[in-house]
Amino acid sequence: MSIAYTVGIANFCGMVSTLLGSGVIEYSGMVTVKPDDGECDFTALPWLIVIFQIFLPMVIGIPCVFLIPNVLQTEKLIDWDKEEWYESNDVRADESVNETEDIDDTDNSRQKPRLIT
Repeated sequence: MSIAYTVGIANFCGMVSTLLGSGVIEYSGMVTVKPDDGECDFTALPWLIVIFQIFLPMVIGIPCVFLIPNVLQTEKLIDWDKEEWYESNDVRADESVNETEDIDDTDNSRQKPRLIT
């Protein structure tokens, strides 16, 4: 559980940093190459590292811990035997097909959805 969680957060933060990195660099006033004299200005880099490598992952990661269910990975999260809405939709779909007798079952390419258990 912890490895999947860590990889998920790392992928999310990597995606956000890739998408917003150039905008943050421009907004912070950091200059990587000046066309005139070739000097760079990295004075804002320490603050950007603190914000986007330490603070942002903590702000995202710590609240996400509460989204992880407190069950074993081998346990089922949904008890489909107790879920009445699933059974009632399934029964209604079967009744509507059985009521219309002029439907040819041999040409029906749609299949009934099945749950993977």
